[in-house]
Amino acid sequence: ETKMDAAKINETFIIYAGDNGEVPTSELGTCIRALGWNPTETEVQNLISIADTNGSGSFDIKRFTEVVEYHSKTKPDTREDLQQAFDVLAPSKSGSIPISEIKAMLTQMGDALSEEEFQRMIAVADADGSGTIDAEELYAMMTS
Repeated sequence: ETKMDAAKINETFIIYAGDNGEVPTSELGTCIRALGWNPTETEVQNLISIADTNGSGSFDIKRFTEVVEYHSKTKPDTREDLQQAFDVLAPSKSGSIPISEIKAMLTQMGDALSEEEFQRMIAVADADGSGTIDAEELYAMMTS
């Protein structure tokens, strides 16, 4: 489980907060999407009920942080989410991603893994030793 970066939460809040230091509940879905999630309208309504417990129509940074923490715990990656991400990354719909491609992507994303950390991750992810990661291996790694 990845813990949402507090600085990113604060930045997002500040962007949408009004002069009163609160964000209107109508912007909650947009705020959550700005953090990289894609909630359904039902999920947004549920999060609004958590954020706006006093019915004021807005929420402060404390409530926003609570909502983000709640959402991060209740929104695990589904098999469909991972399959969609995988399909985008797998070259020419080959059904697998070469390990060299994964290493290049992690490097571009600024995820500075040591060679040893990378090899450990691949040892887990590339369960069949094929030199590529397929969707099933990725799902097993992400949910283990």
